[in-house]
Amino acid sequence: MRFTKTLSTAAFITISVFSAFADSGFQCASCHEKPSDVLQSKHIQVQDFHSCFSCHIEDKEFKLSNTLHSAHFTHMDIDNAACVSCHIEENGAIRVDTKNNFTADTESALTAFKSFYQTGTLANSHKNAGLSCDACHKAYDYDEADSMSSKCVNCHGSYEELAKITEDTEYDANPHKSHYPTLACTKCHSAHSQFQDFCSKCHQWNYSWKQKVNK
Repeated sequence: MRFTKTLSTAAFITISVFSAFADSGFQCASCHEKPSDVLQSKHIQVQDFHSCFSCHIEDKEFKLSNTLHSAHFTHMDIDNAACVSCHIEENGAIRVDTKNNFTADTESALTAFKSFYQTGTLANSHKNAGLSCDACHKAYDYDEADSMSSKCVNCHGSYEELAKITEDTEYDANPHKSHYPTLACTKCHSAHSQFQDFCSKCHQWNYSWKQKVNK
């Protein structure tokens, strides 16, 4: 999956009602006439959807990624049509990060995003813990998966720390006490696809991964 940083614009949108939202990367007004139609009464009222992104994009504390996706997918399929009904698409790519102007190949992003809602995946566990995509993907460099290891360690601890946590493992050997001290986490753990037992290339410990954060 290849994600690129771009300065693409939404010049292809010509209807005036959308022009105010082009630089946000989203097209809320294509379905919702005004913000008050979707905002709770206790929420601060704004005049247009463009105003929403001054808080909900720039400030991580107020990001709406999980909330918005969950709300829309209660009555929509997770498919290409759903993505481009909200995200502005240009040349087969959608805007996924307005602050940094990151875009993603629509089809590749869709494949990865589906796993966010698929029980039994690391992506789903991260979503259930309240995290959004950008908690891990600072540059959306899915094509360099091994670079994710440093981000895993930042949250979950070093191999030494993980080895202590898993020292009472049910397996014959501790999966995190390895003779590959710099082995990338992604050799076994993939957020968007199934767990892979890297050690099975030589050993028969039959490691597996069980989801612990469910909703």
